[in-house]
Amino acid sequence: MHYGDTVKHSDTAINNGHPMTVSSLNEDETQALCRLDDDSEEWFNITDLTVTEELDDSFI
Repeated sequence: MHYGDTVKHSDTAINNGHPMTVSSLNEDETQALCRLDDDSEEWFNITDLTVTEELDDSFI
């Protein structure tokens, strides 16, 4: 899991089950800061998230 990846939470009540974008990872890479549909951000345990699409950073 990396910055810019699209993830879904295992609890479908989170973000109405919609995908979220990873904004940052904590220092230990155990939590990800994710942007929700309402443009707020929240920390989630990485073990509760599944990557649905990886950011294509080949242009960087």
